[in-house]
Amino acid sequence: MDHYTSNESTELPWSAAALCVFERLAEEWTVCVLGRLSRGPVHFLALQRSLGAISKRVLSDVLRKLERDGLEYRHAEATGAGIVYS
Repeated sequence: MDHYTSNESTELPWSAAALCVFERLAEEWTVCVLGRLSRGPVHFLALQRSLGAISKRVLSDVLRKLERDGLEYRHAEATGAGIVYS
């Protein structure tokens, strides 16, 4: 029998953190958001415009989850110009 059809129970070789990352990347907009953030810090509305068809609610949800998982950083600018994501 090959590895995938074995009746033996095996644990995945990934840690819980790696599985969390894979789950997050599997979500529809996550890769697009991370790709844009990889080019540098950006304000929320500029990020939304650069992604096109994403709604504010969906973008907020994706950013919130990325921040919770430590994959994105959110900070307020000292000038009061708003929130910047990186």
